[in-house]
Amino acid sequence: MMDKPRLSVYVITYNQEDVIRRTMDSLLSQKDYIYEICINDDCSKDHTFEILQEYQRQYPEIVKPVQNEHNLGIFENLERVMVRLTGDMVYQLSGDDVCPDGYLKAVFDYIERERIDWGKELFCIYGDYMEIEPDGSSIVFTNKLVKKHNVLKLRLRKLVSNRSACFSKKILDKFEKVSDGHSFSAESVQDTQLALFAENNYYIPVLGNKYYAGIGISSRMSEEEHRENIFEGYNRMVDFVSHHGYSIDKKDLAFIEFLKAYSTGHKKMAIRYYFASIDFSLGLKGLGLDRIFFVIKKKVRKKQHW
Repeated sequence: MMDKPRLSVYVITYNQEDVIRRTMDSLLSQKDYIYEICINDDCSKDHTFEILQEYQRQYPEIVKPVQNEHNLGIFENLERVMVRLTGDMVYQLSGDDVCPDGYLKAVFDYIERERIDWGKELFCIYGDYMEIEPDGSSIVFTNKLVKKHNVLKLRLRKLVSNRSACFSKKILDKFEKVSDGHSFSAESVQDTQLALFAENNYYIPVLGNKYYAGIGISSRMSEEEHRENIFEGYNRMVDFVSHHGYSIDKKDLAFIEFLKAYSTGHKKMAIRYYFASIDFSLGLKGLGLDRIFFVIKKKVRKKQHW
């Protein structure tokens, strides 16, 4: 493994005793490609941390769980676990998601085949990811647009996801602390930093993450927290990338206003901003119609259920 990057995986957990074994088993089935798995448990009130300790006893060289002294919230917990990583490359996984079998091998094969200088490059490799709903329905979202377009622009428009990303530890070292305690306004800024600081972006047409929607902490956000995430979060993100020299164009700003209007139920305003945000340079995929139709179908199914 000396001629290959050491892969650090980081995981955050909170009250996930029912699903954490699924997450850990998906990683450990690919342990030949993993240098370490660093897990920060945010003072779970169930048996999550005890289960992680079982894995540590079984794989003491790889599995490295710690439990916070008190509950920090999602975003400060993320920042706590990030600073623990000691490898050359990073992969992130939520405590209720899955790393698909064979994905890490595909990443290492790609690095070797494309001769990526993992020791020096600020690189990020994206795969695709699957969103699985509580009723079992699912959809695969592709990140292939990173091959042709500015990744930060895609990130602002939710056209690329970090869920499958394997990236240089040198990028993570550039991340700035933005958590602000339990504030949900940190999410957009945290997620955007990967696109902001990566210099070379690659894509492999392989499923790199299975995201189980509707069961995580963020799915239980209150209306107030949701508004904070959209409004204050995007305002912070715009200020953050602008401070780092990235100029957001009018169409991308219109898309942000579309998200705000849509989240507050202002349908006519949302439609107006959506059409103002259309950027034909991104092609048909840039319209995000697959996600829009998926959201509509979810709402229809929910109404039918009730």
